[in-house]
Amino acid sequence: MKLSTSTACAVTLFVWLAISPVQGKMTWGIGQQAAYCCGSNAYNPLNEICCDKKIFTRPSAETKCCGKGAIKNRDPQSHAPSRSHGLQFSSSLLGSKCDSNSFNPQIQICCSGKIHQKSSELIKCCGEDAYSFTDRNVLCCNGILHKSVPEDSECVGGVIYIKENSICHLSTRPRVDKHCCGKQAFDPRKHICCNGHRHLKTRGTFCCGSEVFAHYDKFSKCCSGHVYNANTTECCGSTIFEKKKSQICCSSTSEAVIYKKKDGHRCCGHHYYNTSLWNCCAEHLKPMSLKQNDRQLKERLKPLMELIPQVCEQKVFLGKVESQTLVETHRYVLLQVLWEKHLNSTDGPWLQFHVDHCGSPVLENGMTYLWEKVNDDYKPLSLPVDLASDVPHLYGLLKCFS
Repeated sequence: MKLSTSTACAVTLFVWLAISPVQGKMTWGIGQQAAYCCGSNAYNPLNEICCDKKIFTRPSAETKCCGKGAIKNRDPQSHAPSRSHGLQFSSSLLGSKCDSNSFNPQIQICCSGKIHQKSSELIKCCGEDAYSFTDRNVLCCNGILHKSVPEDSECVGGVIYIKENSICHLSTRPRVDKHCCGKQAFDPRKHICCNGHRHLKTRGTFCCGSEVFAHYDKFSKCCSGHVYNANTTECCGSTIFEKKKSQICCSSTSEAVIYKKKDGHRCCGHHYYNTSLWNCCAEHLKPMSLKQNDRQLKERLKPLMELIPQVCEQKVFLGKVESQTLVETHRYVLLQVLWEKHLNSTDGPWLQFHVDHCGSPVLENGMTYLWEKVNDDYKPLSLPVDLASDVPHLYGLLKCFS
């Protein structure tokens, strides 16, 4: 709970989750995020209905107003009428924003930046779409609004299950010991499911988009959801291109760009610069006139998936950057070692060392990288590792050292 100042209730403080302010009047027991105004009172449209500024208990979910009273809606396919029962809206609500557009939350709803008109108080968001709890044959599953589905359908793990005939949505539902993979059933002991596509594990155990590849194949790599042959092609960000002496990929943590090679040019992050005009220091360009040391990164940082299995033969470890400080031309880095196989550190999980500042890539505090130890030096190899989405690749990394 938090205290907030309500512009609709002068300067009165209220508890956001437990009190609703309407025209200067406080209503306890209902949060403002779930409440609507009915005249000068707040009400919960899930259990009540406002007709002619009076609140009635809903006898059913399809109840709608009829004149000054409330009756049960006998047509389950119809929607409740527009909620324009003479309600007075606070002027402060008119300044609400949906993305960059203004909207009135009393008569409109904002769904992921898209504005919808409220045909009833029971309108809710599903991704960018809006729907009503009273809508039939509609189901919101993982932020996607599905229409024309049986009423008894359920969303489980992003898959729509239909109870009556025990099937996955538009496909055969698996037996108890199996699972859904798109429109097919798959056995986790024999198959791997990649974005709704089933593959035999004999072809590989890692997903690359909807494809599968074997991490132990040193030439089979993944680039933005596509498997490619690293012997003849290269990945630059999300683009696969043929290895040619006339092309070069320059990349940073935010962008990757392919350039035509030119004499007297180098990469500086994702920029390709003329060395007679600019100096590069830690992926930042500065005019030559500043006379700063120019450093070229020997190798660009790559996604973890592109480094396996080559790194299996190197002394690598996972380290989270906790702190960095600059002393003259040296950048001192403090790492928390999350996993290692070859280090003999006496400082527990902490490791401190220095790198050449200008000749090293930009590192972000709080991010985890794959590092390599070469003699007494350390250098980062990977782009920041996402410990959630990179789990399959981390598994491959651990597997090759087991």
